[in-house]
Amino acid sequence: MDVDDATAGREVGRVTTRLAGIAGTIHDILGRLKRWKWQAFAVCAIAFVAGPTATAFEDAKRYAGTAQADWIPTNMWLKSAECARQEGVWLAICESDKLIPISEYSHGDDPGHALFLGIWAMASDSIVTLVDVARLNIVLNTVGLVVLAGFIFALGAHVTSIVLLALGPVVYLQWMGVSPHWGLIGAASLAMILPMTLIARSCGWLSPWATNAYVAAGVIGLALAALLREPIGVMCLAVTLAIIGIKAARRLKAGRRLRDLLVIAPLVLAASAAPTWAVLARDAFFEMEPAEHVTTHNFSHTLYIGLGAVPNTLGLEYEDEVARVAVEQVAPDVLNSSPEYYRILWTLYWSAVADAPAEVLRIYLEKAKHIFSDRILDAAPPLAVVLIVAVAHFVLLAVSSVWRRIDFHQGALIEGAALVLIGLFIAQAILAHHNRMFAMPIGIALLMLLGVLLESCWRAAVALLAPLRNRQA
Repeated sequence: MDVDDATAGREVGRVTTRLAGIAGTIHDILGRLKRWKWQAFAVCAIAFVAGPTATAFEDAKRYAGTAQADWIPTNMWLKSAECARQEGVWLAICESDKLIPISEYSHGDDPGHALFLGIWAMASDSIVTLVDVARLNIVLNTVGLVVLAGFIFALGAHVTSIVLLALGPVVYLQWMGVSPHWGLIGAASLAMILPMTLIARSCGWLSPWATNAYVAAGVIGLALAALLREPIGVMCLAVTLAIIGIKAARRLKAGRRLRDLLVIAPLVLAASAAPTWAVLARDAFFEMEPAEHVTTHNFSHTLYIGLGAVPNTLGLEYEDEVARVAVEQVAPDVLNSSPEYYRILWTLYWSAVADAPAEVLRIYLEKAKHIFSDRILDAAPPLAVVLIVAVAHFVLLAVSSVWRRIDFHQGALIEGAALVLIGLFIAQAILAHHNRMFAMPIGIALLMLLGVLLESCWRAAVALLAPLRNRQA
């Protein structure tokens, strides 16, 4: 028995030594390739992303023979793009000899897609079709994937970045359509850059040039997110302002200057107002008919019809028509999607909450149950399971100082950002609708969590085997 134990011990020692050697060799190779790391990133981006993007572009041709989209605002984008091609004006519909704001035809729609399609029509002098709409969504998602993966790579989380590049096309490019929802995955990715950069900057994880580059990219990403989907822009704005506020409070307490924050804060606010700037610029350069409708989404509308996302005793459904009928019963002469229209919806929503709080709570709990049980990605566990594992992993590594021991502090930032993104979209699902189409940006966070888990395990293995490797040397 003692002989067997000794033999087994020697075998375990040999295997452990071999593993240490392999891990050390890989670690040494990665160290030697450090000077070529961005070339390696470019190779991975091309290898993993270029092919799926080209395939998606080719698949977009299935819309070539389709003149009308099921999503009504999309048809308004095409008309606006044609008006831009003919008259050089964006976010407008050409009607006889008049320019009508697109908001008069596409009620409560975010202006991003119409704006970019109009710019493309003016630049290319070509008629925009549904194929171009689908390809715009593909471009947005591809850019969002590469920029976010590049940022994570710049932080030094190389394994996490490669995981995102390798598996990202499944999330970013597998779905494709001509409604705005398909491009929102890329928009959410770009919106994550700015708040993460501000934290990374404080921790010194980015070089000065990288910090400036990603702050600029983050501000542009916030503006794009605000243009493409107001709720995503608001999410980014709220998180960014919270980070700036915390940093300002700490600096004031320490007696430090706020000069850079006083520069960044106005840029953030200006970027979040990108839809307003686009409309103001249009109205300043062109003689437009006065607009009576709101250009972007309004939360009162979403909250009110959101009460109808599941069966309820309030008699509501998740349909725009439900909100319109409800407002007409209160004020028949109010214009649909006007400021007064949305003000009335606020009143109706809070009245429903006050009159039937138990039913409203039940509705929200029902939607919470749906979103927590959804896998978001077919290959992933239910979202509740993912959150339990991710939160436990984050807390365990933080409490035991493992992030420091394995030299992976940035992993805490990436994992924390992913959890915040999931939390924000869970809140959207509960308040609005739990449909996976609206929650798909959570897929970004799932890949980030997987990447951090794999990289933390890899770094932990290298750290544990390092002493044995040193003894072997």
